[in-house]
Amino acid sequence: MDASKTMSVNSEVLQDSNKVAAAGSPENLPGDNQVALDLVALQHENVMNEGKSTIDAYYNGFVGSVGINTHAAENTVNHYQAMKEQLETRREAVSGVSLDEEMINLIKYQQAFSANGKMISAINDMMKELMDLI
Repeated sequence: MDASKTMSVNSEVLQDSNKVAAAGSPENLPGDNQVALDLVALQHENVMNEGKSTIDAYYNGFVGSVGINTHAAENTVNHYQAMKEQLETRREAVSGVSLDEEMINLIKYQQAFSANGKMISAINDMMKELMDLI
């Protein structure tokens, strides 16, 4: 759910703006806006990174580092994907099956089987002739 779609100002504040507590202290006059002014002043004060940077600078640096890290991670993924594809190509080149070579072997074995069949038939005929002689 998108929370920004359901956000709104409290209806009591909409009806009476005096309910916004922006005065510095109860002694200050209502409407002196000291709390609001202090919040605005925080924008330019070094309160982040142990007092070394402003909230805005810290946020910008954080978002920038997230972007840089994301880009570096994407580059790393792309690099390893390319390496994987290259290694798969090399593996296929080394261990891949050549259909032409397999077809030649199949024909060679078929001819050898046929020749063995003829030789067995010839031996069978010779044995039959020998048996008829005896």
